[in-house]
Amino acid sequence: MKQFVRFAVAVGVGLLCVSCSSARVVETMPGRGGSIALPSRTSSGARNQATQMMAENCPGGAFEIIREGEAIVGARTSGPVAASRITRGNVGVSVGSAGTTRQETEWRLDYRCSSIVAE
Repeated sequence: MKQFVRFAVAVGVGLLCVSCSSARVVETMPGRGGSIALPSRTSSGARNQATQMMAENCPGGAFEIIREGEAIVGARTSGPVAASRITRGNVGVSVGSAGTTRQETEWRLDYRCSSIVAE
């Protein structure tokens, strides 16, 4: 019974790791190209998955990566956020302080199908 539990835990952890390193389609133009997002530049599992996704979209599996790099997809603010408004007569002044804001990024691969390049 203990071996079964260990096996089940190992499979569960393995599935979590696979989902953490998966590629996703951001934009696709069937048979023409598109954009794939990776969780990080160094994720080889996600890179392999992205290569397969690009090949499946392109006739004959031939494609060319035309741009690769980090893309900003949002921002995250952490820490205390405070704001107050001081009003004197008809004049109002807003005073505030914010925590730390950092950009959220992902790695993007923009590609086009090689049959499009030859046209």
